[in-house]
Amino acid sequence: MKVPKGNPYHSATSGEMAVYRANSLILRKAGVQVEDPVKQEFNGQEVEVWPRVVWKPKWGLTYADVKKKVKVGGSVKNKGWAIEKVDYKDTSAPEELRIRGFRFQKASSSKNSTPNLGNSS
Repeated sequence: MKVPKGNPYHSATSGEMAVYRANSLILRKAGVQVEDPVKQEFNGQEVEVWPRVVWKPKWGLTYADVKKKVKVGGSVKNKGWAIEKVDYKDTSAPEELRIRGFRFQKASSSKNSTPNLGNSS
């Protein structure tokens, strides 16, 4: 199941990572400091792992919504959720985790926003 370097791939893993990338780049464009991605490999796919930034549509449906709620110069910082690799051959793991290639180990998170990021109204 190794994906040769340079070939396009589309999977649950790359799709989920694309969401984190998009949200991180939106925050950067709005003036928030977001850590750079790190490269990791899951089930033979090398992907850029960005900070796992998510929000509900009612918090920020458009870039303008997000821009109103964040502080320029603010930052995204917390212990976050560590990523633990899951091998697609490991039948003891649920199928959705094997397909995804990882699971989260929750360390800390913030609901709606972090104090440095902005408010959730």
